[in-house]
Amino acid sequence: MKRVENVLVASDLDGTLLDSRKNVGEKTRRAIEFFMDNGGRFTVSTGRLVASFLMLKDKLCWNAPLILANGCQIYDFAAERTLAACYLPRDCRPAMQAILDDFPGTCLEAYSHMACDMVRPNAVSRAHAESFGFGFTARANAADLPDKVFKTLFTNDHETLCRIRERVERDLPQLNVMFSSEVFLEVFSGETDKGRGTLKLASLLGIPPERVYAVGDQENDLTLLRAAGVSYAPANSVPAVLAEADVVLPDNDHDAVAALIEDLCTRYPDR
Repeated sequence: MKRVENVLVASDLDGTLLDSRKNVGEKTRRAIEFFMDNGGRFTVSTGRLVASFLMLKDKLCWNAPLILANGCQIYDFAAERTLAACYLPRDCRPAMQAILDDFPGTCLEAYSHMACDMVRPNAVSRAHAESFGFGFTARANAADLPDKVFKTLFTNDHETLCRIRERVERDLPQLNVMFSSEVFLEVFSGETDKGRGTLKLASLLGIPPERVYAVGDQENDLTLLRAAGVSYAPANSVPAVLAEADVVLPDNDHDAVAALIEDLCTRYPDR
């Protein structure tokens, strides 16, 4: 048996595995390769979907299916196949449109497998699409969105999004609502999240929960950390994540995930 066989590491991407320039440091890449060479399974657990992951694939290394859309999609990139999916309920669209009507200047981004649709695109969402390298289709109303949407994002300034969050919690209590940045408020099915998606993948791989290790930096990573046997956070994480993590790592510009794997190796010494 190899040193870290039947061990799964699930890492958030933006602000965690990726540095501030959206790159992976050479030290981190070597550490991940060492971990995988010694039997470990490495994946990402991210809010991104396949379309926005494609721009990064040549920078990353992994050897397990991906956990995408905050756990709403588990995708086997090698086989180009979705292993598990959880879609946004269709009946939530009128309430989402009412929120857009009541908060002018707000955009609703909606993500399906390989597409992004936007209702009332604003400057934040247009910049988001440009920086993440994906196109989008503008829609007049939330009712016009596709059926199989994995997740949505409200975008605006943080103060407005805090008010929108209260509205979602009141009018759509069956959904998850959480920040992935100050200007991105994510809304998706209440039946899953990054934590449950990661444990689902671990089960598919035959890996017990106590051998799952996870790292993330934002509010939408809290469920991921709570699902792990040991949880980690880069030093740049938001306060709630720093308070939740078992181990605080260097920040994402100083090879946080490499430090995670170094710590992990002390827990699984070479035989």
